[in-house]
Amino acid sequence: MRALTPRSSHGFTLLELMIVVTLIALMMMLAAPSITIWLQNLKVRNVGESIVNGLQLARMEAIRRNTRVTFSMVSTTDANCAMSASSPSWVVSRGGVLPTSITGKCAGTMVDAGGDIIQKNSASIASQGMTITSTGSANCLTYDGLGQIPTQGSIACTTGITGIDISSPVADTIALRVTVTSGGQVRLCYPDTANQLPTNDPRKC
Repeated sequence: MRALTPRSSHGFTLLELMIVVTLIALMMMLAAPSITIWLQNLKVRNVGESIVNGLQLARMEAIRRNTRVTFSMVSTTDANCAMSASSPSWVVSRGGVLPTSITGKCAGTMVDAGGDIIQKNSASIASQGMTITSTGSANCLTYDGLGQIPTQGSIACTTGITGIDISSPVADTIALRVTVTSGGQVRLCYPDTANQLPTNDPRKC
């Protein structure tokens, strides 16, 4: 009976390894621009969804508590906060007053401890570099107990938020817009300034 001989084997040569490394490097170079755009689009959406969540929270809390609740865009969420129409940070507070008017400002006592702050969101590092522009420089919005936008009584802002544009300085990224109807409903949509979407597309602002 003939004895079995082991099959000869050998590893990669240096030339083969260099070719593989070169191909991987080329693929990464080609994919880099699209990955950058994808990441920036994700950041834009995250900021937009955060603002939408804050506005919807303010409306739901106003209905649940049957009282006025205010959503405010602020520079920070500590005792040094200031109103800002270009910041992704926000505070939801009880009543028709600005958080900057409350004792302790945005770092004031939470409602469950007898204070006026219902919830706050501090901008993450991921949202840095985003361009945020509120229509008419409005930086807050008050809801009443019916979830509507009141025109009389205690109102934080004379002119409430109607739209907030979010975009990235990176070319070819897609901008988004937060819109608020006169009835207080909030949605996230595409401004589509280049008219790439059909007129009746529900994603279009």
